[in-house]
Amino acid sequence: MKKFSRKEIDKAVDVLNEALQKKNIGQRIYLILIGAASLIVRYNLKRATRDIDIMDIGLSINRIGGLGSLLSQLGYHVVSDAIVNLHPDYLERVEHITQKGNVSVLCLGPYDLSISKISRGLARDIDDIVLSDVLEDQSLDILEQLYAEASSYWIGNPEQYKLNWDLFKDAYQKHQTKIPD
Repeated sequence: MKKFSRKEIDKAVDVLNEALQKKNIGQRIYLILIGAASLIVRYNLKRATRDIDIMDIGLSINRIGGLGSLLSQLGYHVVSDAIVNLHPDYLERVEHITQKGNVSVLCLGPYDLSISKISRGLARDIDDIVLSDVLEDQSLDILEQLYAEASSYWIGNPEQYKLNWDLFKDAYQKHQTKIPD
């Protein structure tokens, strides 16, 4: 199974741009990186990922025939924002990463990316947040507030979402005590 490092993620964006140019598709494509790919590209996560998770918010992916198939072949995994646990205002914090031809690469802002990973409660996702630079200049208090606001909108077990927060906070605090200032 292929693994995607920063170099391979950049190459996949280049190949997508080349394919669009070859077909003379002038429409702008917006890729919102989420998950580990976003952490690798934007926040120095030092691991590879099995796929490049991108979020479809209806800007372009469903309007070009064959684009979904091409994205899949390149290692992208397209998910809808309807199934990702996010704060309702996440679009206000999306960040532009790069522009390659007609391909705009964006990622969730640091708080929203953290919220989406923490909410899953998986050790790997919590480690991704703790071991990357995503929270380097962010306030844990603001993250906690946004997480609490966001989780009040989610379908599911509120106690589990609270437990996931507690697991993250414990891992984060343990990691912070190991890092010299």
